[in-house]
Amino acid sequence: MRLFSIVHATVLSILLFSMCGSLSASTSGSGQLFTTLIETPAGILGTDDNGIWLSTDNGAAFDSVYEVFGERYYALAAAGTTVMAVGEDGLLLRSTNSGNDWQAANGPAIFGDLRAVASDGNGVWLAAGDDSFDGVVMRSVDNGVSWSSLAAPSGSGFRALAWQADTQWILAGEGSSGGIIYRSTDNGNNWQLLADDLDSPVNGVAINSSGAITVVGESGLLLQGTTSTSFEAPDGYTPVSQDLFTVIATNSGSFIVGGESGTLLTSDGNSVTDNSLTDGPDVSAILVLADDSLLVSGDYTPPVAQERTEPFALQLSRDGVSGDFILTVTETLGDRNYRIESSTNLQNWTEVVGSERTGNGGPQIWTFPADGNRLFWRAVEF
Repeated sequence: MRLFSIVHATVLSILLFSMCGSLSASTSGSGQLFTTLIETPAGILGTDDNGIWLSTDNGAAFDSVYEVFGERYYALAAAGTTVMAVGEDGLLLRSTNSGNDWQAANGPAIFGDLRAVASDGNGVWLAAGDDSFDGVVMRSVDNGVSWSSLAAPSGSGFRALAWQADTQWILAGEGSSGGIIYRSTDNGNNWQLLADDLDSPVNGVAINSSGAITVVGESGLLLQGTTSTSFEAPDGYTPVSQDLFTVIATNSGSFIVGGESGTLLTSDGNSVTDNSLTDGPDVSAILVLADDSLLVSGDYTPPVAQERTEPFALQLSRDGVSGDFILTVTETLGDRNYRIESSTNLQNWTEVVGSERTGNGGPQIWTFPADGNRLFWRAVEF
């Protein structure tokens, strides 16, 4: 079974599970794995090994907005129309127009990489990474124009950074004997240890609107806690064997986690549901769009080699008169079957009754009456 959509099958797949009237499509983007996806007023920005890419059509196509080959770009963050990008060898880039144009920021030289960046939304930014096998933290107090080094807490390298609204910074990564988590309430001048000696290094951190913190990392590390409680695995969670790369908080307060081999987990703070993509990509970046669509980036190799003259795409639209959902797979195979599945929570997927079709070498179109629920949709080939 394969989830749609895939494009340029051995390179990159952006999967968009759409709700209501938004577009669902896929793209090969830059031809590389996106390490970060964020949304700005200009569109969706992504970083990869070659530079920074911008989509103005919800991920259907990405255009290069900054390229310097030989440098890796690890992370992006936005505050209003200001966007910062960080990467290899202390790379610091700044955009003042939502990511359309970029200039180098003034920062100290380091012999390492910056892997995380975040803003408090009021002109203060922090960036973190490693410098000669020690952790490094930098700060800007002029909205990213100039940067200075801070005294970093103990750690061999930091990979994740987040701002908890109006409160504090959360910093995580690798310590001397495992994963490590800190917090700062004074913009990085001092750091308080929240957890150390975790089983594995931390790769990602996210904070929801209630202040719950989720960290993910290597060897299936997934822990949740707060600044006043210990970090523990959610009830019933059996660690997956795959490394976990990224985590985001949704508007509802739940967390979505991505990792190796199509690993895609949803946690509501009490339990974890496995929504992994069968034979899927290494999920390296996840973005919830303004309309609640879910955009997922990963390096995808399909189980069956195929040649395509145009990409697969699951398109979702609404009938202007009836309000019916109209879903279209633009190209199908004559020897494969297709069906539509829907979900209201990204956890439980149900086949839409009567949706199974046999491919005809061309498009297949489904029409479903609107039932008042906001749905995620996916096409399955089997």
